[in-house]
Amino acid sequence: KFTEDNLSRFAAKQGGLGDCWFVASISSLAGNKKFLNRVVCHDNSFDEKYAGIFHFRFWKFGDWVDVVIDDRLPVKEDSNKLAYMSSSKGKEFWTPLLEKAYAKFRGGYQNIGDGGLIEIAFQNFTGGVTETHDLSEPPDSAIKFFRTKINKNALIGAAVMEDKSNSDQLPSGHAYTITGATKYKTTPLVRVRNPWGNKTEWRGAWSDNSDEWKKVPENFKKTVNFDVKDDGEFWMSYRDFIKNFQEVTMCNLS
Repeated sequence: KFTEDNLSRFAAKQGGLGDCWFVASISSLAGNKKFLNRVVCHDNSFDEKYAGIFHFRFWKFGDWVDVVIDDRLPVKEDSNKLAYMSSSKGKEFWTPLLEKAYAKFRGGYQNIGDGGLIEIAFQNFTGGVTETHDLSEPPDSAIKFFRTKINKNALIGAAVMEDKSNSDQLPSGHAYTITGATKYKTTPLVRVRNPWGNKTEWRGAWSDNSDEWKKVPENFKKTVNFDVKDDGEFWMSYRDFIKNFQEVTMCNLS
């Protein structure tokens, strides 16, 4: 299937390319259906009038550029498993096809597979304007700031710089997506997703199985869509967030 259900932020799972910055940007894009539907064209399907081609769009120098690709994807030499990006839903292919289209747009897989800047992907997805914040000097009223940006459909990414993580639970030199922000009593909380998917979540305070969530009323959990799943997405306190992350990038849309 091109997609099994809908285009979910949990679908993108990084493969053998070093393009976590791009995979993280897809998770953020999936939260904005307007731009997601502009990038991932509605006529893509394996079922209706299938001709072995797929159609995507990216923003470049003030215009939307059409990119058409065929249906061939790189696989590992010793198996039929995809070599690069895959979907957390095994039979859907919109994410690796989007990665291939973006690689073509940038001149080849080699041009996206050795690190990059999440703000560039944000711009190519939306044409929006990016801003980057150094978390050594975090914004005032940070959670209110994040929530305002999220409510305005901004795309938000975060980075743990090389050899800068204060925890062995979060890989360094890696890009993440901010998917939510809230406050419980006096504790500001941030929801983050690791593009590696399962088995890659924060295990400290406010993580999925932490003691903190056991003391939270069920109605609050429903309000913030709290769910215990090994999907790469997790909550953490803002205090722990700024201890482990060094940079936040936002793409503002108009």
